[in-house]
Amino acid sequence: MRLVIARCSVDYDGRLTAHLPLATRLLVVKADGSVLVHSDGGSYKPLNWMSPPCTMAEVDPDEAQSGEGVVAVWRVQHAKSEDRLTVLLHEVLHDSDHELGVDPGLVKDGVEAHLQRLLAEHIHTLGHGWSLERREYMTAIGPVDILAKDSSGTSVAVEIKRRGEIDGVEQLTRYLELMNRDPHLAPVTGVRWLTTGQPPRYLRPLVTRVQTRRDARRPLPEPIPPILLAMELSRLAAHIRRVEAGDQPRKAERLMAARLAYDHALRDYCRAVDIPVPLAIRGLSREQRFHMESALIGAGHDW
Repeated sequence: MRLVIARCSVDYDGRLTAHLPLATRLLVVKADGSVLVHSDGGSYKPLNWMSPPCTMAEVDPDEAQSGEGVVAVWRVQHAKSEDRLTVLLHEVLHDSDHELGVDPGLVKDGVEAHLQRLLAEHIHTLGHGWSLERREYMTAIGPVDILAKDSSGTSVAVEIKRRGEIDGVEQLTRYLELMNRDPHLAPVTGVRWLTTGQPPRYLRPLVTRVQTRRDARRPLPEPIPPILLAMELSRLAAHIRRVEAGDQPRKAERLMAARLAYDHALRDYCRAVDIPVPLAIRGLSREQRFHMESALIGAGHDW
């Protein structure tokens, strides 16, 4: 494992686009190739990351980057998609390698481990028409006990706990927040199963209360100016046209992700200029998208 503390900026491009401005951060490069970017806050959740399989190349900065004070560039490319992570290092404060050896893995409590295996074998116990997707579904902040789909095809994260404490709810909340960022899984709901014999509980109301309390402690972000939302909408529209005209691998998945991103940006733009937005958990229908775009044009907005 390689640990680097550096003043750096980070850009992620792919299914999502994100930027971390220049600041001092911890960069973790694991033996499996994954790269994680941490700050001094936010508990153990990384600010950004690239999961394996991926490759990392450390290259010299170009002339323009050198002029801005960049001393090294990390380029991390996912092996099965176009997702890429670019880290511009301005100053390296610490750089060390550590051999951790083979990890024995997480050893669960016997009751939890047995119940997880039993529940996975009899997933229909949770409801008629349920199906098992995977046990120990790995996320960037740890494994979810069981990933399943209910009778409607909605993804459900199942966590098995010995006690019904708030820590377990907050842990599942963090899992759901992370998993709902994946357009292939979203929307994801959660179920907590207690080994005390109590029936499983859908956690949407409780998770909503926890998120509301947590959001209330956070400062409200400054609203994004409509002109910037229009620029982002224009960029996404151009990206969709490139994907439709191209012949890249996994074209259907790339097109779906691009359209979801466009729909989110379209909703944000409409809200910013006080145009009604329809309720939609996933993407918009063609009719909804047409009416929203027509309303924007009719109000004198262009992108």
